[in-house]
Amino acid sequence: MKDKLDRYKDLHRSGIVFHEPWQNAEKPLFPNVLIISEQRYSISNNYPFRIAQVQRFSDVLQMMKPREEKKPDPVKAVAGGGLKVRIQ
Repeated sequence: MKDKLDRYKDLHRSGIVFHEPWQNAEKPLFPNVLIISEQRYSISNNYPFRIAQVQRFSDVLQMMKPREEKKPDPVKAVAGGGLKVRIQ
């Protein structure tokens, strides 16, 4: 796996990807690398791009789903005129 990631590192260093027509001219970026494998690899953070590891493609779809916003619990009045606030 290290050899494969080093090839991506060489591609990044070459700058070829930054001149592709789909790039944003003002802020070019290198695509994230996605590893789909049952095996979990120990990967260092020495790469100039993001690396994600998942076991199944369905995990990728789950990651891309918009997160539901959790609604805060309402403030409840309690006997005695005080307020009860739930802090998480």
